[in-house]
Amino acid sequence: MEDKINNIKELFSNFQELTPESVEKIVGETLKVFSEIMGKLNSSDEKERTEALAMATELRETLEKQAKEAMKAAGMDEEELQAFLSNPQNFSSEEWGSLQQAKGEMKSFQSNLKEKGFIKDDKKKKNIKKSSKTVPWVQG
Repeated sequence: MEDKINNIKELFSNFQELTPESVEKIVGETLKVFSEIMGKLNSSDEKERTEALAMATELRETLEKQAKEAMKAAGMDEEELQAFLSNPQNFSSEEWGSLQQAKGEMKSFQSNLKEKGFIKDDKKKKNIKKSSKTVPWVQG
């Protein structure tokens, strides 16, 4: 699975050459890794679960880093990127559908991690601004 995360990093390596097709490929690869991680997190083998959690952490860090670099390259802050990604007029209908599917898959992945206790859902932080350590288009 490590090579799949490296593949995602490589796909992100040059923002100047990102196309809708390459973004779709990144999303597809990311969803495959999410699926594999979830399968391993459900394993009865503790070693597999530990490895899956480490991979989930690495994938999250990779996506956070790439989101920050994308915002920097686009000259946007997190709020502006969120607004752009929330507007279907900025995408073809196919791109918008893929983006919404990916967003749903990532929310499901986060929910599964919360249910399993891998992510703490602290209700006290409700009124605190969302951390910059989240991937902007995963937030709802």
